[in-house]
Amino acid sequence: MHIRYSALFLSALLLSTDVYPYSACRLPEIREVSVPNRWKGKKVAFLGDSITDKIHVGTTKNYWQYLSEMLGLEPFVYGINGHQWNGVLEQAGRLQADIDAILIFAGTNDFNANVPLGEWYAEKEESVEVSGPKQEVRKRRMLQTDDRTFRGRINCVLSYLKTNYPTKQIILLTQIRG
Repeated sequence: MHIRYSALFLSALLLSTDVYPYSACRLPEIREVSVPNRWKGKKVAFLGDSITDKIHVGTTKNYWQYLSEMLGLEPFVYGINGHQWNGVLEQAGRLQADIDAILIFAGTNDFNANVPLGEWYAEKEESVEVSGPKQEVRKRRMLQTDDRTFRGRINCVLSYLKTNYPTKQIILLTQIRG
């Protein structure tokens, strides 16, 4: 008798909307929370290939449109279908000076065209003055900017952007493979 009473009492407790507020009858109230957004109203340049192109190759909406809607940023789109990293350098040459950030999504076409990887830099030993008149031999790195290699193309673009837009944030997205 006692066991039946406990089971019945427990069932009543679990099914009561007053005691168990997460029942199917009464859902908790969902409140919208305001999150600070440093991108709202910022002018962002988008460079890249078909994934960035305004023409929407293979889709009705591109990633930069989602970012614009979600974050309230103002997109300036320079991406061109089929461009490789050396084409991104051309796009960078057309950037407007009053942008706040630069986002680059490229590399798939370089990969699909079997562009050689190349090197990020070359090393050279040279004598340098250290601690006053003392000379030491040290390694010096020099960026490789061979536009026939993947890394050289990236170095060309980033060198151009860092020289011409030294205070702007530059964001790189990794490519997807075809």
